[in-house]
Amino acid sequence: MPTGRIVVDVSWGTASGSPGVNVFHARGDSTVDINPDFNVLSEMLETFYADINQQFPSTLTFSQNGEVTGVGDDTGSVWSTDPWTVTGVAPDNYLPPANCMLVNWRAATGGRSGRGKTFLGPLNDNVSEANGTPEESSRVDVQNAVDALIASSTGFGNGALGIYSRTQDIFRDFVSGNVPNDFAVLRSRRD
Repeated sequence: MPTGRIVVDVSWGTASGSPGVNVFHARGDSTVDINPDFNVLSEMLETFYADINQQFPSTLTFSQNGEVTGVGDDTGSVWSTDPWTVTGVAPDNYLPPANCMLVNWRAATGGRSGRGKTFLGPLNDNVSEANGTPEESSRVDVQNAVDALIASSTGFGNGALGIYSRTQDIFRDFVSGNVPNDFAVLRSRRD
C-alpha cells in the first residue's frame, strides 16, 4: 500500500503571511501512476474545504496541485490526482493570521505519534466572538466537516487519510478529530 502526502496550498491576498500549507497524509491500495485511491482521498479534502469555505474571506484559496508525493518507503514516488481549488466566500475582512481554528486529529494507536494538527486560517472576522473565542456556529460547522471527512475516509475501503510518523515510518488512519473552542497560533520555529 503506497503512502503519500497531499499538500493543500493556502493563499490570500490582503493579509500578511501568505502563502501557507496544510499537509495531509494518505494511504491507497492502488500502485498505478494515476492512483484512483489518492484521487478519491484528495476529492474528500476538496469537499472538506468546500464545506468550511464560508469561514474564509473571498480572497483566500485552498488548492491542491494534482500531485501526491511518496513518504517513507515510497519516497521518490509521485502519483497524479485531479487538481482542485476552493475559494472562501465571506467578505474580505480578515482576523489576524495568527488566529486560526485548530483541528486535532487522532489515530486509534500511537500515543503522541498518533496525533496531528491542522491550522485553518486566516479566518473572516465574523468567526470571532466578542470574548475572543471562535463563534460557536462557525466552530460547529468546522467540527461537522471534520466528522464528515473522517466518516468518508473510514468508509472508503481502498485507503484512508491519517497521520504519518516519520520517526516510526508508520501510517495510522484518522479515527477522530476535535475543533476546540479557542483560537490557535502556528508559530514559526524562529519565534
